Amino acid sequence: VIYVPQFIGDIYDEILRENYPYLNLVSNESSYVYNDKYPMGVVCDQAPGVGEKVPPGTEIFLYISMGERMDKMPKLAGYSAENADSILKAMEIKLTILIEKEYSDEVPEGYVTRTDPEEDTELKNGRVVTIYVSKGPRLVQVPNVKGASAANAAASLNARKLEVQTREDYSSTVSAGYVISQSPEAGTEVEEGTVVTITVSKGKQTITLFGVTGKTEEEATDLLTSQGLSVKTETEHNNYVPAGQVLRQSPEGGEEVMPGSTVTLTISLGPVPPPSTSEEPSESTTESSEAPEPSESESEGEETP
Repeated sequence: VIYVPQFIGDIYDEILRENYPYLNLVSNESSYVYNDKYPMGVVCDQAPGVGEKVPPGTEIFLYISMGERMDKMPKLAGYSAENADSILKAMEIKLTILIEKEYSDEVPEGYVTRTDPEEDTELKNGRVVTIYVSKGPRLVQVPNVKGASAANAAASLNARKLEVQTREDYSSTVSAGYVISQSPEAGTEVEEGTVVTITVSKGKQTITLFGVTGKTEEEATDLLTSQGLSVKTETEHNNYVPAGQVLRQSPEGGEEVMPGSTVTLTISLGPVPPPSTSEEPSESTTESSEAPEPSESESEGEETP
């Protein structure tokens, strides 16, 4: 009977077989195993075990360490979080898997953005691997910039990593240079980099009034109403401007007026008519101009010579 000696911890290639003539030291392809405790090439286990009683010639099967089991980190970016977790758990080495979430503009929500360690890094048993999973783009709340100056509105939006597009429009209530409206509206949650359009006031809209003096009433009215203006007319006689033409207008041509304003036109009636110089003859005048007829007594007293 032989007591099995200890081979664990010996470098396999340095074991001298002649020192153990009564034992048959055996190893094969299956003898090579990963072992976290013993370096590569060192006997990490044996069967039968140390101190066991065996008859001479017994085979002693030796297990040789290949060192810590190592594998390479697979490419997981772009995989769903569930698939990435399954791939790591299916590896032959044991890993501690952590999942962290982060915002991403490029990777859809629920998919892997990156890993720590990176792809192709050698892994050992027990290594901590962190999978970073996308929460989608970071959302920000659009601030209220209505009524702010254009410069302050842009600064407020840029501070929230929003882009600004500016348009201009007339406003009768908002001073020039200040924001009339915005799109999207205040309080809307949008992705960083979203374009917010602000409409900035150009002040009140005015119209440059056409000059219509000398035109006919019809022509003048057509021109002014085409500008969105109302027309009121007055008339007066004028010895130099033909009847039906505009003598003057108020406000005058070239002035700036608000849409819907009223323009008063003074229309010529032509020259003042001259006073009448002929009078109807009176009845007494007509009668006195006629010759009187002879009386009856006068006719009878006449004698023919």
